[in-house]
Amino acid sequence: MKIIIIGAGLAGLSAGIYARKAGYEVEIVEKNNYAGGLCTGWTRKGSYIEGCIHWLTESKKGDLNKIWHEIGALDDTVTIYDGDTFYEVNINGHKINMWTDLVKLEKELDQYATPNDKKILKKFIKNIKKSMNCGSVPSKKPFHLWTMMEGLSYGMKMLPLIKVMKEYGTLSIEEFGQQFESEELKFFFTNSMIPSNYSTSSLLATLGGLMIKNSGVPSGGSKPLIERVTKKYEALGGKLNLNCNVDEILVENDVASGVQLSDGTVYNADYIVSALDLHYLTKHLLKNKYEISEMMKRDQDKIKNPTCSLITAIYRTNADLSRIAQTSFYKTNEYTVLNESYTSIGIKHFGYEPTLIQNGKTVVQVNLITNEDQYNQIEKMSKEEYKAFKQEISDKFKEIIVNLIPEMEELEDLDVVTPKTYVNYVNAYKGSFMAYAMTPNNKQMMIMNNELPIKNIILASQWQMTPGGTPVAVVQGKFAIQTIQALESKKNN
Repeated sequence: MKIIIIGAGLAGLSAGIYARKAGYEVEIVEKNNYAGGLCTGWTRKGSYIEGCIHWLTESKKGDLNKIWHEIGALDDTVTIYDGDTFYEVNINGHKINMWTDLVKLEKELDQYATPNDKKILKKFIKNIKKSMNCGSVPSKKPFHLWTMMEGLSYGMKMLPLIKVMKEYGTLSIEEFGQQFESEELKFFFTNSMIPSNYSTSSLLATLGGLMIKNSGVPSGGSKPLIERVTKKYEALGGKLNLNCNVDEILVENDVASGVQLSDGTVYNADYIVSALDLHYLTKHLLKNKYEISEMMKRDQDKIKNPTCSLITAIYRTNADLSRIAQTSFYKTNEYTVLNESYTSIGIKHFGYEPTLIQNGKTVVQVNLITNEDQYNQIEKMSKEEYKAFKQEISDKFKEIIVNLIPEMEELEDLDVVTPKTYVNYVNAYKGSFMAYAMTPNNKQMMIMNNELPIKNIILASQWQMTPGGTPVAVVQGKFAIQTIQALESKKNN
């Protein structure tokens, strides 16, 4: 039996590895000349640029950690870097750290808290403790294959968190931060590594993993990780076809027979695994003939289901950045990007790992969260306007950085990434690098692997569960093959 997988990102490679382990013949077709999809890194002027991993969920233990090892993403040769701080904010001459130690964190934040603020902080710290050992994405098998007992067992495991997540799930991070009377604490919570329109429960869950040193960064970053996974897939006998852009999935009478590339080449298969953006799947590869109802419903309510992307300006410097936190947020004078106003800036450097300091130069990034309206403005630009816009962004952020951190006065331009970059390379919907945002009072999205009426097209995408990201992608790759195994077993019985 043969499986064709569309897309050699983390989900596609994961599906490929589990398909080979199950004994299936499998080929992956990938439009780019490299594997990795969104989980990637690249080189400019001899300097490595990290394009994905800010932290790796369950980097040391847990069911998801087993998957990282099974697909070769992690092994004994990989060092995991656990920072002492998640991020630092700089406001009113103060440096305040989101320490990954609860005692240090509470002590630090108490310095800026009013009596009322201390009550909010005490409760928040208590609830971080509750989230520390509850795991992340369910990763043993897809929900539609769970037995009643497995569902009850998972429910019991999550019971301590249900009340907590329900309470914090009604507040955005922005709203949570605005509860504080202290100007410093308002800024501290509303300028974090997670978009401020996400629910506070997202921040709570992330901090739970960080506090137990289970959300570190693998040495080398995303590109070496993907190279290890690709090597594992090919060592198992899987075939990887690069520079193969799929134009259409061939379907007749609600049965898929294969895929056709843009050059006319046809790959036939018994099953097609779609390991790419689900919007691109339905609109382009299936020519709008089939839909995923849950996504259509969410796309009609952009208030509850926004997507977000990034503008990233990338530089390098000879400066010694050892005194500067790996990720820092600074309060700034108001500036505007694509008609949106900002009063802060996030700066990240990669001096924490010696191998990433190349020729004495450290890479520095500015990441700016953007929305769909900003993407739409970029999409309307001509080539000349787009090129000028990227240079304007690079110059603007460089000026802000140098004013804030004088040591970086010799910043050298490397690259600028925009939402359009994500569209060009991975066909990302509206340039989104993850799925829909986890906004307050919004239900968790769960799209089954066999959601489409074409039962031999199986989904393996980060878009199947909010908020997406690497954990969802790698798990859905595994789930796709388990779904195929279940369908084949049913046929044989």
